[in-house]
Amino acid sequence: MTKEEKKAIKPDDYWRERLSEEEFRVCRMQGTEAPFSGKLLHNRELGIYLCTCCEAPLFQAENKYDSG
Repeated sequence: MTKEEKKAIKPDDYWRERLSEEEFRVCRMQGTEAPFSGKLLHNRELGIYLCTCCEAPLFQAENKYDSG
């Protein structure tokens, strides 16, 4: 089985039921948050940040930095 065959494509209705309106707009419709408005902007908790849609690891908190 190839990598392409393993990838599950879920319809937008599936994601509309599971994501908030804002999450759906950003994650599925390629929208963006307004600058400096994200709820995790000042988050300093340790751990691994995950993708909202597929829960794939994105990056570890120790790699987060303040770009100024």
